[in-house]
Amino acid sequence: MVKTLYINMPQGICGDMLVAALIDLIGEDEWRKQIESVNAPFQAIVKSVEKCGVSAKAFFVKHEDQKDHRHLPIILDIIDESKLSDRAKSLAKDMFYRIADAESIAHDCPRNQVHFHEVGAIDSIVDILSIAILIDLSKAKRIYASLPMVGHGTIEFCHGTTNLPVPATRLLLDSVPKIVRNVALEMTTPTGATAL
Repeated sequence: MVKTLYINMPQGICGDMLVAALIDLIGEDEWRKQIESVNAPFQAIVKSVEKCGVSAKAFFVKHEDQKDHRHLPIILDIIDESKLSDRAKSLAKDMFYRIADAESIAHDCPRNQVHFHEVGAIDSIVDILSIAILIDLSKAKRIYASLPMVGHGTIEFCHGTTNLPVPATRLLLDSVPKIVRNVALEMTTPTGATAL
């Protein structure tokens, strides 16, 4: 059991980075039982890697190319039909509600009509569900995080070209103190931002 969890983000944060760090801390056996109950075609891969001379974990989701865009109700059904713990389901839904609210503002439509593009892809769904499972398994009473990092510049996504941070990340971090780095890079993704 972890009493206090501190998420350090000196290089930014995305879903797979956080999942890998949490698996490294908590282990993968119980997480794997729950994530493999999700009714979707994917393979969750955990590897030991070395970064700058330090051993770490890397997390990948292998799946077929995804062309479908999912709405919030479909994602909520995927969560409900899984065998995640009740608390993990609740945490995952809260994260998707946060993203849906941000996307609904960005696209000026009700949250149930939001088309999830990148965040609706299997890998992002598995990332968010994994974060929820691992936070629940940690039993942490308190969770803290360093200030999120954001870069600048532009990025290509499904709607064309947009400024960084992308609209969903910008809205998710709207009231959060953050550090703007002089780096032309997406340092914090919507999946990473919604976990904060």
